[in-house]
Amino acid sequence: MKVVTVKSIWLTLLTLLSFVLPFWGWLPLVYLYSQRQDPAMQGIEKTLKLAAGVQVAYLVILAAIFYFFAPIHD
Repeated sequence: MKVVTVKSIWLTLLTLLSFVLPFWGWLPLVYLYSQRQDPAMQGIEKTLKLAAGVQVAYLVILAAIFYFFAPIHD
């Protein structure tokens, strides 16, 4: 395999992980955002913003679940 092919597969995997994982998705998202000037990353800015929005939505939903469904101990 060429290095370019491996790199594009790696960047695609990181993009998918940044959408799927609730907490650990921030790590590939930050890495991909720092690499956005790379020619292999052309046109991915909107996808990264969408992934960040999905991560924020995950955190809001998780906070709502903990707030509304966690048992209250007095």
